[in-house]
Parts: sequence; structure tokens; C-alpha cells
Amino acid sequence: MNIFQRAIKVTRNAEVYFKSDEFADININNVHIILADSRSGSTYFQENLNCHPENCEFGEIYGQKSFASIFSDQRRQINFFSQIVSRSGAVNNGCKITFTQLVRNIESVHFLRAYRQCKYILLERTNIVASTVSLLKAQRSGEFHSRQVPVKTEKITINPSELKMMIEYRKAFRNISINLLDLLNIPYFRVTYEAMVEQPKKVFDGVFNFIGLSKCETFSSLKKSNPTRLLDIIENYSEVKRCFDGTEYAKFFD
Repeated sequence: MNIFQRAIKVTRNAEVYFKSDEFADININNVHIILADSRSGSTYFQENLNCHPENCEFGEIYGQKSFASIFSDQRRQINFFSQIVSRSGAVNNGCKITFTQLVRNIESVHFLRAYRQCKYILLERTNIVASTVSLLKAQRSGEFHSRQVPVKTEKITINPSELKMMIEYRKAFRNISINLLDLLNIPYFRVTYEAMVEQPKKVFDGVFNFIGLSKCETFSSLKKSNPTRLLDIIENYSEVKRCFDGTEYAKFFD
């Protein structure tokens, strides 16, 4: 069974998991969970939230070995998260889970169910083509974040079929994640990368209000690592653009 088939299975079996009473709802006050696309500005987003003196962001929780090593044990996973939150000393606490991590780990269904009382923030990038190209570039270079403005951006050659497949996978993971929240009747605050870049103050004022904190000046030293135009990133741009002509993604090409 490949990842995509497993993701579909998670959704089809979701209601069976949710009927289980193994985990009662855990009501942790002032905890928010960010569900995000990869390369959607989630690290930048959390660094800005961390500017608030009463907030503490734990980053990508599935990226922490101490948490990832126990994700097969739902009860230990839930207890672990409760412990790190209680030890932070902050008024408000948050962590991040990517759509891919959520769907790949069936145990995450129990995590969502246990923490359905938390506040959820959905962070996504409308231009899924640009975010997928950015992910491919980061995977090849090994550089996912930068605190310096790049002097020169090296273009990459992309296999159009590979790009299409990655986009479809990522779109599926995003949709399944949203479906899981809807099945659990979990409300969420939606933020897009594009809005965060164009109107940062409006976005962060709204987020702080949603998680119950006062407004605060925000800042992150992270710099945009890629040009805005795909033409300036993709070496074989014309070939890739042609392959997407007539598709729903054609609008994302210059």
C-alpha cells in the first residue's frame, strides 16, 4: 500500500476511530495547534507568534525525536504533549504538524480527537505549484531556511511528471487533513501564506485575537529564499509550463 492509498484509507476509516471512547476529550486551556503545508511559511509564522511575551511555540512536534519515537503509543503521545505544555510556563502554547505528518501517521487521528478542544490554525499556500517547487529545491540543496538574502538563486531542472505527482499528493494530504478536522467538528482559523506576506499586521492581529492574546509587534529574521517568479527558479521553465497548460494549475505560471 503506497502513501496515497494509506491516506485514503485513513479518511474512509476515520469515523470508526472517532467512535472509540478510549481517549476522553482533554481540555487544555490556551493551547493552539498549527496544521500547515510544507513550504507555507510556517516557521516564519511561528517565529512571529513567539514575539508575544505570553506565548511559546514548540515548533514541529513530529520533528522532535522524543515525540516521534512514541507516536505508535497513543496514550504516551498524548501524555507527553500535556507534559511539555505544562512545563513551558507560558500563558499560551502552540505546536506545528504538517499535513503530510498528520495523514501518514494514523495515530494522529487519536491525537486530534484527544485535543479537539484546542484552537486550530490552518496555514496553507494558495500557490501550491510555487510551494512544491520550493520544496523540491530545498530537498536538493538541503537548505530549508535562510536568514540572509540570497546573492544569487541557482535554478533547478524539474521533471514535469514528478512535479505533477508531488502536487497531487500534497493536495490530497491537505484535503484529507481538512476532512479530518471537519469529521471531528473542530473549528479552525484559516491563514494563507499570501495574506501573511501581503498584510502581516492584519493576519497576526487576527491570529492573536483567535488564540486569546493581545496584539503584539511581530518580527522574524527569516528571509525569502526564492524569487517570486517560477521563471527565475526553473531552468526548463517552458517545458514545465507546457505540461501544465489546460490544467487547474496553469494560472500559477507567469
